[in-house]
Order: sequence, then structure tokens, then C-alpha cells
Amino acid sequence: MTDEQGLLTRHAEYIESSTGSYWLKDVYAHLGLTDESSKATIRQQSHRFLIKGIITRVGKEDGHYRRVDKEAKPIDIINAVPGLIIDVKYPFGLHNVIKTQQKELVVIAGATGAGKSAYLLNFCLDNLEKHEVNLFTNTEMTASAIKERLLDHPNIGGFNMSNMHAFERESDFADIIRPDGINVIDYLEVSSERPSKVGDDLAAILNSLNTGMALVAIQKRTNQQDAKGKIWEVDLGVGGEWSKRKAGIYLTLDHYPDNMLTIRKCRGRVLRDVNPIGMAWKFKLVNGISFIQIHQPDDIKPKQTGIGF
Repeated sequence: MTDEQGLLTRHAEYIESSTGSYWLKDVYAHLGLTDESSKATIRQQSHRFLIKGIITRVGKEDGHYRRVDKEAKPIDIINAVPGLIIDVKYPFGLHNVIKTQQKELVVIAGATGAGKSAYLLNFCLDNLEKHEVNLFTNTEMTASAIKERLLDHPNIGGFNMSNMHAFERESDFADIIRPDGINVIDYLEVSSERPSKVGDDLAAILNSLNTGMALVAIQKRTNQQDAKGKIWEVDLGVGGEWSKRKAGIYLTLDHYPDNMLTIRKCRGRVLRDVNPIGMAWKFKLVNGISFIQIHQPDDIKPKQTGIGF
């Protein structure tokens, strides 16, 4: 086998094993290519693969591809059991308007200081009575920092803390989440050079789930006010639509001009005649853990729906 044949074979093997999208520069780095002649060989083979339908372009930028995958996993609709819901609680009582299904990816996007970690910790605490909860946190949330926040919770003594399991992790969360469990990730860091990669990371987490769920936090730019006083709202987290496409439930947290939690997307609703999308809750955060003065959306009123928050 000539050097060129070996290079072409290695390129084909790279594509065959690839998941999600990739760039030609990723191929060059993986194959250790530095000379222009070898890179040109890879570009020529990529062009042939495009014509044959082995790969396809991603977006409009040159050198961005993904492998064409024509396989589809069959699903058994006839024998499926409808309404397989995970009985979980959300801070602010979101579980009264949204359903969390099995194999559910929940994304919460929030600006720095908006309360993402506080929301995730409260979600963990609220579900310890019925579930074992797995918290995966990066190095920004050390064990002592987590404990310090939890001890500030006014009802910390009433939670079954033996059901909470915390782990330190910074990336590749899909490799270590519990497929049938409750997973909380604080947080998924998004590359500033390739923000669209968040879609691949979230898809990998979703694909790793079986009957469980994952609540994943990502960063979000804060809303801005211009010189004329107009508020320019940033709806989604870093990566934009890429961060939303695989989520069954998508929430955002803002602290400008008000502290606000908003439902941006959900697949399942509790009440057929109440659409949760766009509902927003105002709140105050105390001691980095306690949400107080929670103002429920105007279109949800206990006297109309029987729901209490």
C-alpha cells in the first residue's frame, strides 16, 4: 500500500467513525497532516465522497461536513406504552404545566449570575424524596462550594441527602450519565470558536439516555439595554438554535432588567388548553440558593386551573 493509499484509507476510516459534523482541519489534525500535498489529497477525496453521497456539506462554510447516515432505528409504535412520564418536580412549580417524558433532554440557558446553579441545586433537592439524583459539575462548583450553598437553604434538614450523588466532570458528559436516572449537568461549556458544537454535545447526551432524563445548563448572553432604553433580548443560549433543536424542554434565566425564568420550548403540556411556551416567572434569589417572591405568569391562576405554586 502506497503512502497515498494509506492516507486515503485513514481518511475513510475517520469519516466512518465520525459522529456529528466535522471540519477538514479536524481531519488534518487527526491524521497529523502538515504538508499541502497531503491536505490536497484529502480535499480531493472529500469532493469524491460528496459526489457519491458518502458525506454532505454542513451550512455554507467551506470544509464543514458530516457523514451521511441512512440508518434509522425502528420504533415499536404498536406495543408502545403511551404517557411514560418521569415524576419530577421543578422549582417554581413548572411540573404543573409541563410534562417530563422518558428520555428527555432539558436545557436551561442563563447568563452569568442569573441563577443557573441555584436552580439546578433546587431541582436536585426537590427530587431527592423519590429519586436518586446525579449532579455532574465542573471545577467552578467544588464540593465545599456546593455544600456551602446547600447549607444556606432554609429547609436543608428536610431532604434525603443520601440520594444525591455529585461528580466532577468538564466534558464528554454523554459517556458517564446514568441512562435510566436523573442527571443534572452544571454546566456544559461551549467553545467560542465553534458554538454550533453545543448541538452535537447535547445530541450525544440525549442519545445516551434510555428511560432517564438530563437537565443541562449552558451559558447565555445577558439582555442589553441601548442608549434609548430599548431592551434587546437574547432568547437562546450560546449556540442559538443549535442549543435548542434536541431539547424537549428549553428554559432561559435572565437577570436584566428583571430576574426571569421563561419556558421557550416544551413537548408535553399538563393542561391541553394551557400552552406553557412563553410563560415567565419573576423572582428574587437570596444567598445563592433560595428563590423568593416568585411571581407566577398571569395566564396561570389557581382559581381557573386548580394549580397552586
